[in-house]
Amino acid sequence: MKSYALVTGASRGIGRAVSLQLAKDGRPLVLLSSRDRAGLEETAETAKAALQSPDVITALCDVSDSAQVEKLFKDLSARGIGHPAAHSATISVLVNNAGISHFDLVQDMSDADWNRVIGVNLSGVFYMCRKIVPMMVGCQAGNIINISSYWGICGASMESAYCASKGGVNAFTLSLARELAPSGIFVNAIAPEFVDTAMNAHLTSEEEADAIALMPSRRKYLPDDIAQMVLRILRADPAVTGRILLAGDDL
Repeated sequence: MKSYALVTGASRGIGRAVSLQLAKDGRPLVLLSSRDRAGLEETAETAKAALQSPDVITALCDVSDSAQVEKLFKDLSARGIGHPAAHSATISVLVNNAGISHFDLVQDMSDADWNRVIGVNLSGVFYMCRKIVPMMVGCQAGNIINISSYWGICGASMESAYCASKGGVNAFTLSLARELAPSGIFVNAIAPEFVDTAMNAHLTSEEEADAIALMPSRRKYLPDDIAQMVLRILRADPAVTGRILLAGDDL
């Protein structure tokens, strides 16, 4: 049975780097972005070249919208991707990478600001897992890797919604790992420290240096460093599960 890896937020940054590493590892891909069609197709074309196959599916899907997630999986089912009992292909790797940030004082944050961050960063992880877990249980195998953040562990000033969402991702990861361990499914989170992505591009050099100084490693990571960590988790022997990992952690 053909087995796909699905990556959310694949149009740029960490999501693009993860997608390309998975393609180099020979894995057919389903790549998602909320609205960046051009960036998503650029990732897909590069992935096809690395995979040496056209077996890369792209779709626009806002993971914070459960109706859009439902439609996505109906479309995948129509292409033969779904529960192994009824389809010719399934999804064995899920990388929940889609994420947004919001920088504001708590008293100045609107309901819409709060709900959008929680919706994308936390609810989106739940919606994707809810659809893919039955496929993995049907195969008695699978890997779920959630891209969290170090700020979800220690907190950051003026990023309460972001930190709350990523702390929720960490707790969800630990709970789901226990739930799915009897089915042979491994669930982990990577909690990156400071990564050179568009999300941090608004920072001045001084602000960037201050942020890096708060991190355990005191260094800046690149998206490919996180992508390499994803591969290390997938290749780990013995397998790891129920871990919240920094990019440089030993498995």
